[in-house]
Amino acid sequence: MHDVRMVMLGRLSDRSRQEWSRRIADLDVIGLAHAAPSGFRLGKRALGIGADSLAVALKARLARPARATVAMSPWPGVACRSVGIKNLAVVGLYATLRSKPWDFLVRRLGDTPLVVTSEREASDWIAAGGRARPVVWGGTFGSSLSKPKSQSVPRVFVGGTSDRDARALGRFVESVMRDRVAVELVIADGSGPRRWAGRRATVEWLPYIPQSQFTDALSRSHAVYLPVRETGRSAGQMVLVASMEAGLPTLVHPNESLRPYRGEGIEGVDAVEHPLDRLIQMADTTETARRSIRKRWERDFSLGAFSSNVLCALGRMGWPEPTR
Repeated sequence: MHDVRMVMLGRLSDRSRQEWSRRIADLDVIGLAHAAPSGFRLGKRALGIGADSLAVALKARLARPARATVAMSPWPGVACRSVGIKNLAVVGLYATLRSKPWDFLVRRLGDTPLVVTSEREASDWIAAGGRARPVVWGGTFGSSLSKPKSQSVPRVFVGGTSDRDARALGRFVESVMRDRVAVELVIADGSGPRRWAGRRATVEWLPYIPQSQFTDALSRSHAVYLPVRETGRSAGQMVLVASMEAGLPTLVHPNESLRPYRGEGIEGVDAVEHPLDRLIQMADTTETARRSIRKRWERDFSLGAFSSNVLCALGRMGWPEPTR
């Protein structure tokens, strides 16, 4: 019997497996080689994330037994509970309070121990009758250390699609397209490929790209802008953590789930401000300062830090339950 089984959509990288295995002596990981891109198949989540969650839960149910199971997102957690897997915990919520997905998860997960990545998510879940503890999300992506712009044109990166403030981003793109300053804007939102070019400025929209290409495009930038709106759920953390790993100075909107990351190199900007001039200044951040941002990431927001925090939070909720 394995000690702990980790169930997830997609696959766990060798680096991630090593980090988790440092903290779980006998870890079994079950995932899918070809999960639905962005959770959709034929335009439907039920055929994407729903079918994939059931498939990975059935794989776990039929595999060699484990003392306890942790699902790395709520939908495989629901599926694991549906097929009778016991001693279960879930990491992540990704649903907005009182939305249909939220109500569904409350009904199906019940008192399953849940680790979330914002204090607001935890308090809302507890108020709905569940058990939850918040931790600060962290991850390791292999981002290379970024460089100051030096004599090159400053390159600003905007990435991700989760809860983006479309109006703020639209205003920002308009400010770049006024063509008054030299700047390269790269938007990794899956809407490309397309490109606009003026005399001084350029805007490039990237298509959907795998994580390795995403982090490469990120690391080759000089500053990052994260216009994330407040919805009550966690959003923008993956891009922000990858940016910190690359030592990139970043401007973020006042989103609650991103507040713990504010500090050295990570500055706030009001949603109605025009941040272009600040980002161009931040592009000159020295290599020494970038290394300092990266050290802060490694200490507080890397996968090693996150996995330790998750297991500590679960332990405080009594997971894994003692075997009988």
